[in-house]
Amino acid sequence: MNKHNEETKFDDAFKGFQSIDLDGEDKSMIHTKMIKSIEKAKSRKVKWNKQSVLTTVLSGILIIFAGYFLAVFVENDNQSADEKVKSPYTELEKQLSDALKTPVYIPYHKELPLKMSILMMESMIVGEKIIERKPTVAGLAYSNLDADEADAKEYEKITEPGVKGGAPIELLYGDFIKNEKHKAYIHILSREVSTRSLINYFLYGDKKTIAGHTVIYKITEDKTGNYMSFAFKYDNNTVYVFAFPLNKVPEDFAISFVEKSIKQIIR
Repeated sequence: MNKHNEETKFDDAFKGFQSIDLDGEDKSMIHTKMIKSIEKAKSRKVKWNKQSVLTTVLSGILIIFAGYFLAVFVENDNQSADEKVKSPYTELEKQLSDALKTPVYIPYHKELPLKMSILMMESMIVGEKIIERKPTVAGLAYSNLDADEADAKEYEKITEPGVKGGAPIELLYGDFIKNEKHKAYIHILSREVSTRSLINYFLYGDKKTIAGHTVIYKITEDKTGNYMSFAFKYDNNTVYVFAFPLNKVPEDFAISFVEKSIKQIIR
């Protein structure tokens, strides 16, 4: 229908209404109903508009918050990939826990794999006879280098049968690699088997906060070089000492390694 036809239709309808003869009471009643109908229509329109605006605002807020939480979740998930991974060392953890008589947790680092685990042994000798032989400290060596023939010869030398009191170490995992190849090393000490003097030595130094926990930082020296060490007292019975060669590892890498390790240990 075009505009001209629409106008003609409405004009005819209007003229039809004009021809209706109404008295005063009828006109008043119709007028009242029309006013109420208009007011009711306005009320519905305003109410619908308010609801529409409110719904739009709430939808926008929900989208913003959903996006925020999704971003935080993805970021945290990426940051804690090493922390959430199931330990591939459960059998070794059991062996070390039994040896040290305390629960042991072995950190996993994708970028720096565990290459060796040893127990440092101590023997009690009377005359020429070994009366007692027991573990005192567990060691975990992390490196990107593999064992070679020189490492094998060094291990044979350390563990040769003629060593008085028996071999000072027992290899539990991986292949023996010399200290020069270690990029990170973890000593695990237990008050059940380790000497108190050794534990106290590592727990004396400058305090730092890493992963929300207090660690003891110090520079140590042995025949193979200088090391920065971070001692973390897990509980009243167990101490983890993280050691890094000063000439190979920057401090920020060492701190990151310690932070990731602590988060896994306290899981």
